[in-house]
Amino acid sequence: MSINGEQIRPGMEVVGADRVTVGRVERVGEDAFLIRRDLEPPRVLPFTAVREVANGVVTLMLKAREVSNSSPPTTDLYAPFREIMPTPGMAVEGSDRETIGQVAAVEGDRFILNRPGKLDVYVPFDLINDILGDRLILDVPSTQIDRMDFPVV
Repeated sequence: MSINGEQIRPGMEVVGADRVTVGRVERVGEDAFLIRRDLEPPRVLPFTAVREVANGVVTLMLKAREVSNSSPPTTDLYAPFREIMPTPGMAVEGSDRETIGQVAAVEGDRFILNRPGKLDVYVPFDLINDILGDRLILDVPSTQIDRMDFPVV
């Protein structure tokens, strides 16, 4: 999603209209984005809540405390993002488009990568570049997976 010519991207700081930090963008969907907040549950906000996006910062129309006091989050925070979330059975490819394995399970902010003939490993969502239908594309080439220090399942 582009607002004022700049894209909202995961990792961007989110501030209220009072310039107080609310959290960081975790996921971006078609009509909304998910923010991760310190000491508070994550919150899904619609793009209509955004005043501007500039210099890597998302500024909301609400003050920071109003985000905390706004309506409670939905019971399924990831519902707006299901189409861009890894799901068991998805093929996993490196950035070189070579198949690495498949998603065995999703746990919190990581998924279990099942690789034929190798140990299963936990892969953080941060390494996901894209999801195209039933294929998950990582930010790293397939040849680098064995060199990364992923926790073994």
